[in-house]
Amino acid sequence: MDNIKQLRQLIRILSRPLKPIPPGQSICFSASLSIRPRAVIFDIYGTILISAAGDIGHDAAQDSESAFWQAAEFAGLTRRLSVKPGIRVTELLRHFIERDHEQKKRAGIQYPEVDILDIWQKILLDMGLPEVSKEAVCTLALGYELCVNPVWPMPGLRETLFALQQRGVVLGIISNAQFYTSLILETLLGASLSELGFVSDLCIWSYQEGMAKPAAFLFEKLQQRLLKYNISPQEVIYVGNDMLKDIWPAACMGWNTALFAGDERSLRWREGDERVAGIKPHVVLSDLYDLCQV
Repeated sequence: MDNIKQLRQLIRILSRPLKPIPPGQSICFSASLSIRPRAVIFDIYGTILISAAGDIGHDAAQDSESAFWQAAEFAGLTRRLSVKPGIRVTELLRHFIERDHEQKKRAGIQYPEVDILDIWQKILLDMGLPEVSKEAVCTLALGYELCVNPVWPMPGLRETLFALQQRGVVLGIISNAQFYTSLILETLLGASLSELGFVSDLCIWSYQEGMAKPAAFLFEKLQQRLLKYNISPQEVIYVGNDMLKDIWPAACMGWNTALFAGDERSLRWREGDERVAGIKPHVVLSDLYDLCQV
């Protein structure tokens, strides 16, 4: 992308500090690990980034027509757009995402993921814009996401990452994400992923794989890469806020698991879902820095 500077500026313009909302029920730090982990793998939305929607926007946020037009203004598209009578842009967004999911499910992908740039390009084509620059589509997609799903770094994130680096812990990511996810994280923290301690080939992004958590493939792919570092499943801890999307697939890999329970918006116990029946995290965290005590 040639407009990284402009995208970073848009992130700064549309981002404001957020605070986690303490869960309604009391959450106490607990830990039961037999060994100190050599690798810590993070989820992003709702875990290391406070998410107003509780998850990445197209999964959880309330769609907003006004957010679309604000994003279109940032992208310089408003004068060229036309909307068919009776059609809402957010309905088009849901339609194209659902159609993409259906196509992938017919191809055998149980938990499909979209590339949001492809979705927005289809929407713009439907609205009479067959030729839109990649830069404009990126700005539109990022602007819309930031409007419907404001995010901010979780308290203690930078200190936690630094402390883990100082211990020689390898850091990675498995996240339901889009092209803008890493850009948002880097911009809000003022450092690149590598400077924050994340190893590039240990970062798995759903939009690049065409499938989303809790797909086992994402976790299996990362475990194969961890083996190159001679890190066994028993030496890994995965940190996430969702019992289904995070804790369940990580537990199935034989990894240690940490449920981040520090924000009511994103905490997902998934009670009643049989897939998580009998699954318990090894660690429950109310504060990210508690990881440094594991």
